[in-house]
Amino acid sequence: MDVDADSNDALDIGYGGTGSQLTDPGADRIMFWDDSAAAGSNVTWLAPGTGLSITATTINVTWPVTFTSAYSDDFDAALVAIGATATTLFVDAPCTMSTNVSVPATCTVVLMNGGSIDQAGNTLTFLSSPIFWGGTITNDAALTFGVCFICPTYKALSATTGVVYTTPQTIFPEFYGALGDNSANDSVAIQAAIDDIETAKGGTVQFLSKIYVCNIEAKSYVELKGMVPMFKGSTTATTSHSNTYLKANATGHIITTAAGALHGITVRNIGFIGLGSGTALKGLYLQNVSRSIFEDLAFDNIADEAIRINDGNPNHFRRIFAQNCLLDTSQAAKIGVFHIEYGADDTWVSDCEFTASVAALSDANAYLCAIVVDSSNNTFTNVIGEISDIGFYIGANGDRNRFTGCRADLNFSHGFEILGGYNQFSNCYSLSNGHEADNTYDGFNNVGEENLFSNCKAESHATDTEKHRYGFYDNYSGQVQRGHYIGCYSNQHQTAPFYNNPVHGTPFATTDTNAWLLAADVATPSVGGKSVFLFSAYTGATDITNFTNGTGGQIIHLFDNSGNGYITIKDNATIRTNTGADITMATDIVYSFMNYSGVWYQMGTS
Repeated sequence: MDVDADSNDALDIGYGGTGSQLTDPGADRIMFWDDSAAAGSNVTWLAPGTGLSITATTINVTWPVTFTSAYSDDFDAALVAIGATATTLFVDAPCTMSTNVSVPATCTVVLMNGGSIDQAGNTLTFLSSPIFWGGTITNDAALTFGVCFICPTYKALSATTGVVYTTPQTIFPEFYGALGDNSANDSVAIQAAIDDIETAKGGTVQFLSKIYVCNIEAKSYVELKGMVPMFKGSTTATTSHSNTYLKANATGHIITTAAGALHGITVRNIGFIGLGSGTALKGLYLQNVSRSIFEDLAFDNIADEAIRINDGNPNHFRRIFAQNCLLDTSQAAKIGVFHIEYGADDTWVSDCEFTASVAALSDANAYLCAIVVDSSNNTFTNVIGEISDIGFYIGANGDRNRFTGCRADLNFSHGFEILGGYNQFSNCYSLSNGHEADNTYDGFNNVGEENLFSNCKAESHATDTEKHRYGFYDNYSGQVQRGHYIGCYSNQHQTAPFYNNPVHGTPFATTDTNAWLLAADVATPSVGGKSVFLFSAYTGATDITNFTNGTGGQIIHLFDNSGNGYITIKDNATIRTNTGADITMATDIVYSFMNYSGVWYQMGTS
């Protein structure tokens, strides 16, 4: 033990609140050192039965908390005894004031269940904030609170005692010895708070504006709540702000749940800080959780997935931001910053942004996804998946999901890759994807059955070195129940706006009905996504041998108003005229062709 060189100072043994036993309950004696004693006499062994006493020496045991029951439930006397010493005073029994009282700022008063303060006509002033933990104050004289930032205060009128102040059941991990100092392992203390709230049939574990180091398990009907929503402060613990953070103490999960069915979990206003790459850590892992809410969360520096839910429904995820996740880039299957496994249906996700923050494609399999959906009947609204291998990956089991106003931005492979069927995409946007290689990946890559796309857009920036190949690539191989595209559009693509498998039947893309001027003197002009074409820019005789980038069922109308007679449409394996002969286009005549199985057949008799 270290003692001050001043022999007049007493030796203080701090009590951390984890139990009354020594750290080693099997110890049979304690060594006491007195550096003021003569050599050879400055060590004394305190053995069992001595009562930890030694002649002419004082040992002060300092507790971080005091209870009014230690002062015969005399609130006034307890405050006098405490004085200016920084401490927490627990009101654990009914107390009646006999004088006016001012609680110093160094003393935090906690009103426990069964504890109360009756002012009895005396004024009561708190220079710090009292914490109501089920206790009450009977107010019949002046009552002044300090700035109350810990929990709200509720008032309930009483016919006999005036106004009673109380709150719902809320406890703090500090009650159990948590420090929140970004160093000490607070797991045991926080878990004790969670377990007590669960035993009490539900309530809130309220965290302060600190960084708590922990790995903990959430329980049914327990709310884990930080100080302020994460979007109101910093998303990482690097600046001065009022947010609450849980930082991993070890590998595994910062918050997990037991494998059995759980209900009514709430986690809000919390930032999750991982341990970096190589630490096998998830942020939030939910097993068979139902009817639960997760909102205003942030994730950073996570080796594995930020959020993974493997079963249960329904659950809500709102206003979540995750960055620097999936730091362990070597994977053997698709994983997501946000990942819904098969069986976790009816999940609602809104106003979120998920990013792995990768700098390049992880490998050719593109395993690192911002969002992975392997289940059914989930709803995504205003969700962004970016800076990953793939923005949104909808697996083979991902069917009948709805995506509205969602964006895939700046991903290295596809923006959206869709294997499942019967999904709906409305007003979704794929922006500047395919960054790994030019003309290789697509804005929307769809091989699923009967997926519906309405008012969706795929776009690259004009300055992008690597652009997406097709805006909408559809390679579903069935003859019926094909994809549907309504009001969809692609811009700054390298190959074409649409692609579909011409052999097996393909989706019908809504085409642009404006008249488009074809580039001069091209023998195989591109007609993807459009329907009316003009040849007036052609400067010399040209044989048209094919129309490229068309889709099954697409109809095109060709018009040469130049009067030059330059254009000849060749009858061949890819263009079939009505007569079987080549056509020299006449002025002011419209020639129409329909694409069927990759061949353009002339329509009408002209």
